[in-house]
This record gives sequence, structure tokens and C-alpha cells, in this order.
Amino acid sequence: MTVDEVLAAAQTDKALAAERAYLTSHLKTFPTRTRLSSYEPKREWFTVSPDGLHGIMHETRVLVHAELLGNIEYATGKHVDIDALRYAAITHDVKRINDWYDFPHGGRAATWIKETMPIPAGHCGTVADIVKWHVTQDIAIPKMTKELELFKDADGLDRWRIGDLNENYLRTFHAANMVQTARYLYLLSTELSKEKGADRFAAVLEAGRLLGIIL
Repeated sequence: MTVDEVLAAAQTDKALAAERAYLTSHLKTFPTRTRLSSYEPKREWFTVSPDGLHGIMHETRVLVHAELLGNIEYATGKHVDIDALRYAAITHDVKRINDWYDFPHGGRAATWIKETMPIPAGHCGTVADIVKWHVTQDIAIPKMTKELELFKDADGLDRWRIGDLNENYLRTFHAANMVQTARYLYLLSTELSKEKGADRFAAVLEAGRLLGIIL
């Protein structure tokens, strides 16, 4: 599909429209490009290609998903460390050694975060915990925090890129109302990067703007 074809499909997709209405009713405001631009993943962080399945575009889409989910929770009066979600989104896969079976990558990235990343002290421990446990099955996690639960859903929503998103595995009702939003964010950001030559981070933010989920 081309960029224009994806946009045309999005404009007539009733499920996407329903999700947009859900997000509008549950958010005080949509995230801004300016805010998200402070959380750009760097190419030099990645052990393997930043252009791969778990590279910059994936990390940035997870950032958008996490921002939306975190802000919905916050809008309901619940305490959520949204900064921790943001930092976790842009670092959770950077220490993979391949794009497939590498279950220890969360632990490696958590260690790297604590030793290297200039994350404010009040958030660093939460970020490291999210990243360490994000790949572990829920039943084996010592403590499922709200941040980790939201993050695992934010990450899972980008399984569209491998054609393997099973809605039954999503943990939160809010994530279940973002399935088509995540699909179009993946499709549109991918085509923008290929067709328009936009850099990967900018392509995702522009896709979010065109879909009306980023201001």
C-alpha cells in the first residue's frame, strides 16, 4: 500500500473511527510532537541494526502506544510513571543480539540503562524493572506493576509488524481499544519511511499526526 492508500483506508475504517472516539473521550489531550521529540532513540544505542524489526521505528511506535495508555490512566486519576514508560519504550530492545530468539535482552538492556543512560534518579529503577521483565511471561514476573502491565501492552500492540497481534493477550481494556490505531500507525509509518524518505523517528510521529493521535 502507498501512503495515500493507507490514508484513504483509514478515513473509511469504522473500527478505527470508534477507537479514535474512545481515545478522545478518555484523554484530556493528545500527546504533542514536541513532547515526544525529547525521547528519540539513538542509533548508537543498538547492538544490532537500528533499522530492523526491533529498531527505531518499533521503539518509537511503542513510545506512542505507551504515551497514550499512560495518559489515559493518568486522566482517570491513577498514578502512573509516564516518564518511565517513555524511557522504557525507547530502550527496551536496544541490547538485542538478533531480531528473533534472544530472551536475555531485557536483562542486558536493564543493566545498560542503570550503568549508562542519563535517566533521572526517580525514574531509573522503574525503567530498568520494566525493561528487565518486559519479555517474561506474566506468571513468572515477581511483581506486575501498573507501568509494566501498560508497557507490555504498548509493546504488544506493535506486533502488527510481524503479523502476530493476538488481542486476547492484551491485558488492559484501553489497549484493546487501540488495536486498529496500532495497525494504521504501523502501516502508515512504514510507508512514510519508504515512500517519502522520512527518517524513522520522524516517520512514526508524522504517521501519528496524520492519524490524529499526535498533535
